[in-house]
Amino acid sequence: MGSGDVSAPACKCQFETDYEKAYAIAKELAAHGDVPIETVLPAVSADKIDDWEILCDCRDPDRVIAGGRKEKNDWYLVTMKNFFTVPEHRKKGHATEILVRLMDRAKKEVNPAVMAADITFDNEASKATFRKQGFNEVTRFCYEKGEPPADIVHFVRTKAENDKC
Repeated sequence: MGSGDVSAPACKCQFETDYEKAYAIAKELAAHGDVPIETVLPAVSADKIDDWEILCDCRDPDRVIAGGRKEKNDWYLVTMKNFFTVPEHRKKGHATEILVRLMDRAKKEVNPAVMAADITFDNEASKATFRKQGFNEVTRFCYEKGEPPADIVHFVRTKAENDKC
């Protein structure tokens, strides 16, 4: 840490209820996540709260400083979603720690053939975190080695024109 860095290290969070956990995640996801605001509450709903991995500030174990979740989309696919790190805790490896935990859980719980990530096109820090864990930007992927490739095709109602919608 630099001499001007006053942030505390990350610790395990200490919430008594899922409601408290969901509220704390929603508050920070809304403020620091790269997600539309209307997706925040559904991301912390009762049926999704156990899909989260979070870290809290050691000085305040009820303050979430980083988080992300996994979502089982199909028999072969788990998507990593809703990652965030509060600004004063960025560049400390928290997103990597969350991603590794989520990948480990996905392998144990689902053992998916494909792990994907939803990342905004210009979020280079997040892309770098995922690249370090073996993710690649692709539109074509393989379920298994030796199998023919599959294409990811997104059908959308409003197409982006370069970096404008």
